[in-house]
Amino acid sequence: MEGSGEQKNYEFKIVLLGDRGVGKTCLVLRFIEGLYNARQQSTIGAFFLTKKIVTARGDTCKIQIWDTAGQERFRAMAPMYYRNAAAAIVCFDVTDESTFNTMKDWVEELKTNVVDKNLVIAIACNKADLETRQVSRARAESFARSIDAIILDTSAKENFGVTELFVAVSEQVIQLRGPELAAASTNNRNARGINLGHRPAPRSDTTNSCSC
Repeated sequence: MEGSGEQKNYEFKIVLLGDRGVGKTCLVLRFIEGLYNARQQSTIGAFFLTKKIVTARGDTCKIQIWDTAGQERFRAMAPMYYRNAAAAIVCFDVTDESTFNTMKDWVEELKTNVVDKNLVIAIACNKADLETRQVSRARAESFARSIDAIILDTSAKENFGVTELFVAVSEQVIQLRGPELAAASTNNRNARGINLGHRPAPRSDTTNSCSC
């Protein structure tokens, strides 16, 4: 964190990755809009929303949050969305072992394809409100330690861990690359014609009923 008492403005991109049905969109909408929909439609391609938060230090962060599709047919498109991201939140469903394995595959892809060593990685252990947990917190924490990742239990349905997740990620992004992001934010305000990402794809697909 910068030592100056002057408050800063930051602007950066966070991408969410994970298997279909793990609740990525539910997490985003709960954080951005404070809403939860038990029958949230699956994402096609990707879409993004932005939100401003104020850190404990008083700095302002404008976060562009990209929610990506989990279906295998969209997997090849993922590099377009995590390119230039300051952070990646990889999500899995604690009640579904297979999504934990897919989450680890996403981490391996990021480690292989993203050259930016300052990329912040966080793991969202989602649907943690459910009693049918298959992946223990201890197992998830062990994996998180092995890749030096942030990890939180989350539930969009019960609204716990969601804000904490995005705030923790944002704080670490600022800690790692604050001066760079503050300068970029200033440049973006001076040249609003620059678009930080790709245009969002439609958000409709087959309805995915899930406790997120």
